[in-house]
Amino acid sequence: MLRGPGGFSRRRAPGGGDNYKWWAFSAIGISFVTQVMSISMVFVALAAIADDFGVTLGEVSWVVIAQALTISALMMPMGRLADIVGRRRIHLLGLLVLTINNPLRLGWTSPPMLAGLAVVVLLFAAFARRELRTEAPMLELRLFDNPVFSMAVLARLAGFMSMTVSRFLVPIYLLSVRELEEAAVGGLIFLTSLGMGIAAQGSGRLSDRFGTRPFAVAGFAVALIV
Repeated sequence: MLRGPGGFSRRRAPGGGDNYKWWAFSAIGISFVTQVMSISMVFVALAAIADDFGVTLGEVSWVVIAQALTISALMMPMGRLADIVGRRRIHLLGLLVLTINNPLRLGWTSPPMLAGLAVVVLLFAAFARRELRTEAPMLELRLFDNPVFSMAVLARLAGFMSMTVSRFLVPIYLLSVRELEEAAVGGLIFLTSLGMGIAAQGSGRLSDRFGTRPFAVAGFAVALIV
């Protein structure tokens, strides 16, 4: 028995010792692959959702945006809660929510969306004020005083946005223009995620040896070309 965060006990996986890290890695890896596949299926289904509900692609894109915003908003508080009640419980809760998740549809200029944006601004201001005053913040905002850190975050944000745009448009092109089957389109999207996972292993090791800048610039160049 081991004592986890918050005083809760947890058991080692069968076999104990070094095998525990592989049990943990397998659980997280399977969950991550499941999440990627779930998001990929949503991208493939966007065109069909737009046709079924009679909405534009701009409106149906909120299915993906709402999903991404929910994940981003819950990441820090769920991480803190996992430190308190145990990571396994929160991990299982996340899998349950992922299983029963249903997409939502909103319009860019609808009253609920405008009201939601106003609430987000107020909540972010309150969050920033509290984080700057507390002795143990969930997010150390003073890190953004470091220009290198700030530029790295902005670069990651730009990369994520460009990847999301391509994943939104490519399935629509393959389904509507090339008239491929949904299964084939899903397989192609999954292969891109698999390629990113494999490339991340090699590029991470090489960046530790030669520095991160060459690989970051090369990655952005490849994204622009593709």
